[in-house]
Amino acid sequence: MGHLFDPELIPLWLATAVAGICAVGAVLLARGLVDPFGWLVRQVSSSHFPDSPAESSRRRVAIDARPMIGLRQADGQFATYGIGNYLIHLTKELVSQDKDTEYVLWSASWKVCFPEWYTAFVSTHHNVRAVHIRLPNHVVDLLSFWRFRFLHELVGVVDASYEANYFPIKPGNAFSICTVHDLSFRRDPTFRRARGWQEEAAARAGLADKITTVSDASRTLILDHTRNWVKNVRPENVVVVHGAPDSQFNPHFADQHLAEVRQRYDLPKLYFICSGEPVARKNFPALIQAFQTLRSSLPDYYLIMTGFDQAQLKTAVGGNLEHVRALGYVPEKHLPSLFRGAQALIYPSVDEGFGLPVVEAMSTGQVVVTSNIAALREVTGGVSITSDTDPNAIALAMSTVANMDASERRRLIERGLANSRRFTWSASAATLLRVIHEGIALKRRGRILAPAQQTKRASGGGG
Repeated sequence: MGHLFDPELIPLWLATAVAGICAVGAVLLARGLVDPFGWLVRQVSSSHFPDSPAESSRRRVAIDARPMIGLRQADGQFATYGIGNYLIHLTKELVSQDKDTEYVLWSASWKVCFPEWYTAFVSTHHNVRAVHIRLPNHVVDLLSFWRFRFLHELVGVVDASYEANYFPIKPGNAFSICTVHDLSFRRDPTFRRARGWQEEAAARAGLADKITTVSDASRTLILDHTRNWVKNVRPENVVVVHGAPDSQFNPHFADQHLAEVRQRYDLPKLYFICSGEPVARKNFPALIQAFQTLRSSLPDYYLIMTGFDQAQLKTAVGGNLEHVRALGYVPEKHLPSLFRGAQALIYPSVDEGFGLPVVEAMSTGQVVVTSNIAALREVTGGVSITSDTDPNAIALAMSTVANMDASERRRLIERGLANSRRFTWSASAATLLRVIHEGIALKRRGRILAPAQQTKRASGGGG
């Protein structure tokens, strides 16, 4: 036995002990008998709630507020983009329409820093509470992927949780809702973290009690891909909650601030406008190629792009960028005038879930040119000038709108204004609110089945 205590074997014994401890810890963690993540969250959160619900029957809903806080820019301003703006408007409407429910907005970042509007919003609404966890976002995402219930320690007992950014992060036994905006991450090979997103989305989105999406076109795609993407999703569990233009997207507001915006961004007299991220599905290389083919016939025109700066444009697109300007991030309050002052909004995407800039441009009284894909046909109501997604077709559509007579232009603008009124944040929030209330009622009556149970019952198996 003496050889067992040979000093040379000490590292082996230590490694064996560590492996054994890890194995035991993994078993205990899997069975929920230990909770290191809960301890960690309690240490770094700015606020946490008791483990029992309030004595009143008031509903409590948790919302992942991280997308709406946005990214802090070098000038100290916070930039919010598509999903963030979607969540901001929905949350404001939910809080306004449903004053009997307490909304718990949770966020995460290493530095505690919020935009002014967010702190004002929380402090001026009696039915809103905010909690913050001082961890980097990627750490929180990792915790949520590994341990689905960690959020319970941050927000306490809630009746429902809402996640606007694809992945449901579920506190305790809450009724969970997540929004799947589109399936572009499956179909765009250049999408960042594409493989990880596909695998995680497949495993996680189906765990939500309800999935919402932004258009009937996206809903159809989600249901068509159910078997090989989102598991166990049934048609009645996918609900459309549209995007919508904010109230400032109207001709009066746009005209009122047009001179100021023109001066601020040094806008040319004649320009086409395009808005979005420089990702493959937006089809910007084809758009720029189309624009360059028109330079000889439309020499005074510029192509103005928002959502990224000139350096990002060169990296993503390259090629001939003569008369093409990228303005970088543009605050939402400036977009109505940018759209209004253009000759047309050009939106040649090959894949979209909704296409909010299209509706925003229509609501300011602008002509739009879009690709002929399902989501954009749905959103425009057949009012836009449509084209295929190749450069020649896009160039022809741009030339058509540039040479359009005044009466035809007025007709398209009037029809676009009427179409845009179909979409309001008030109506969208009411739809989401109905999903929340019905889900909470079913949960409290114990009638919500786990996804696997739903599938088993649907197939006729089990008791």
